[in-house]
Amino acid sequence: MASPRIFHPLVVRIGIFALVPAGVVLWAFGPLFALGAAAGVVGIELWRVRKLVVAAMPPDLEFVPSHPAEHAWLDEAGFRHELVALAELGFEPLADYSIAYPGAPDTFARVLVHPSRRVYAEVNQARQGAETVGVATMFSSSMTKGWSLQTSNREAIAATVAFMRAPRTLWRSLPEANLAELLDDHIALRSRLCHDVNLQVTGDGTIEGYFEAQRTEHRARSEALRRTNVVTGIVRGLKGERARTTEWLGEYAAA
Repeated sequence: MASPRIFHPLVVRIGIFALVPAGVVLWAFGPLFALGAAAGVVGIELWRVRKLVVAAMPPDLEFVPSHPAEHAWLDEAGFRHELVALAELGFEPLADYSIAYPGAPDTFARVLVHPSRRVYAEVNQARQGAETVGVATMFSSSMTKGWSLQTSNREAIAATVAFMRAPRTLWRSLPEANLAELLDDHIALRSRLCHDVNLQVTGDGTIEGYFEAQRTEHRARSEALRRTNVVTGIVRGLKGERARTTEWLGEYAAA
């Protein structure tokens, strides 16, 4: 399921909000004052957008034990399909959890690990209000020097594409891939990354190690958000909606 377009409607909204007062001021005081009124409204709207994006990013993540029975809205058949495929690939279950913070969506996730390949897998689903996103699987690896890689069969989230481009927190989105293809792509890119940047795969295969890696990546994205100008973020979002963004390779791509 494709992610809804949010940046194009946002720009239209800002444009409309700017034109109305500008038209009134133009009629009453002339073009110079109209330009100032439009700029003021645009500035207020951009400040509001940044405030909303920052407010949606919690300062830290809390992982709490959970159980499927606690989430009646879960797509049980979708979860079963992903978990059977992961078991066939050699993954072993570790734990079930939900994320807790003020205003957090209702979430459920199961974490698995492939001990010999040193890859975590997470099958997850979330609900915000009456809207439920589909089941998706993400493969995750951590490496030395603060590098990490996530490969998911969920389409990239618009806010992540626009504002959360942490230089060493890399990701790739392959919605059409089956799990075997998704894992092969993850391992291949991880191998190239380790070879080219001289890295080693880390992680002890425990749920505690997985949660700590997720917190580290969350802090990196929070820092990227803090450093991103709101205009730059909106431009990235518009580009991502015009031509679907499927990966972020950060410093690796730049090198």
